[in-house]
Amino acid sequence: MVVFGSPLQEANLLSASTFSNEEYLINTLNTLIHKEETVHISSKTLSQNELSMTGIAQPVILVLFILVIPMALLAAGLIIWLRRKKL
Repeated sequence: MVVFGSPLQEANLLSASTFSNEEYLINTLNTLIHKEETVHISSKTLSQNELSMTGIAQPVILVLFILVIPMALLAAGLIIWLRRKKL
């Protein structure tokens, strides 16, 4: 049994513009007729993106994430704790 969430989902699977869903539909139909050995999952190529920073950006981000943010959170926690302790 194949259950679709809406009639539009079935129409999208069968439309000519979405060829990526073709394998999904064929795998679903093969499962229905008990041909699990014909299920095919195609591989994808992975892209590698690099983050380039200027000379000053790297130390600024390092100081921000290693010192400033943790100290600010610690100070906020301490202030909240002291206020609640007075109540």
